[in-house]
Amino acid sequence: MATAAAAAAYPPPRTSATDGLPRLLNNKYRLERRVGEGTYGVVYRATELASGQTVAVKVRGGAGRGGAGTVGGEMRPDDSEEGVPSSALREIALLLELRHDNVVRLREVTRDLSRPDPAAAAAAAAGGRYSSGAGGGGGGGGDSAQLFLVFDFVDMDVHRLMQLYPALGANAALVKYLTYQLLCGLDYCHRRRVLHRDLKPQVEGGWGVRNLLVDVRGGGHSLKIADFGLSRAFGVPVRLLSPEVVTLWYRPPELLLGGRLYGSPVDVWSAACCVLELSNRWPLFPGATEIDTLLKIFEKLGSPDEATWPGLADLPHWRPQLPRYPGRSWEEIAPRLDPAGRDLMRRMLTYDPAQRITAAAALRHPYFADIGPLLERPPQL
Repeated sequence: MATAAAAAAYPPPRTSATDGLPRLLNNKYRLERRVGEGTYGVVYRATELASGQTVAVKVRGGAGRGGAGTVGGEMRPDDSEEGVPSSALREIALLLELRHDNVVRLREVTRDLSRPDPAAAAAAAAGGRYSSGAGGGGGGGGDSAQLFLVFDFVDMDVHRLMQLYPALGANAALVKYLTYQLLCGLDYCHRRRVLHRDLKPQVEGGWGVRNLLVDVRGGGHSLKIADFGLSRAFGVPVRLLSPEVVTLWYRPPELLLGGRLYGSPVDVWSAACCVLELSNRWPLFPGATEIDTLLKIFEKLGSPDEATWPGLADLPHWRPQLPRYPGRSWEEIAPRLDPAGRDLMRRMLTYDPAQRITAAAALRHPYFADIGPLLERPPQL
């Protein structure tokens, strides 16, 4: 069965009504159904009326239980801000700067009401398109603080692809192809000084936006990084950032141990967890709590010390009395990868962030020595 046919036949992860939002947005987009909840926002499938194209509309801001300003009915920290949340402005400013084949494209930022909107300034400053038209045709709903982010629609994600094809991890060529694309998108973001901070192929609890999308149209498998709601711009000097980012299973040890001085290595760790989950078809470190996740990391990779990770003892949550583990072999951790693939994963999962391989260096790793033919003729399932 072809991938595209399987995607069409596979039921959507969850749907609902449009939560009181206008069915017809600005006489331009028809909202159809909710397809997920991302960081600080709800995502809907919609149709652009003029072209008939399917798009994804992410609603940012606003209030109301279960509505656009909540995730699972729980208010996010900045949903209580007056006007447009700062995280929304940050996400918009970052996304309008990102244009890459392996990053989902933000097509437009718009709103439903005619009141002046502070996001217009952010969009204009970034040189992006911004529409401030009032709600039309559909009536009802809306909030002056709500923004509608219109993206290209990608119907498949890595997690659903694994569900559809349980043997996907055994397809070494496709795993390598998807890994290369993930690192290409990540390298692009890091060169633009953007941290994603929440890479994950699935969501704990099974509901949410899985932010590694796969475009299967045309028989290909084009991977796209999505959901930049937790993203941050970074630079020199490094700022103190929150350690409470990155979904637990994909969170690197420096964050689990309370570190606040961090940068692009956090994304590299998460990317390795995603790749090994794709290959093994099971999360690498599925901890129930922060300490449980940390101990699962130690159990597989071996417990770190000052020799392997200088500065470890200075991290806020480090305790020398934590259990000691010798670690497992990489043949056991990554049984389906070849030796070069295992070496790349080992480098991406290096404890010391200063020694962890960068996305740019990972793309030059011997694991990708034969990537050329795969890029010319993408592998199929």
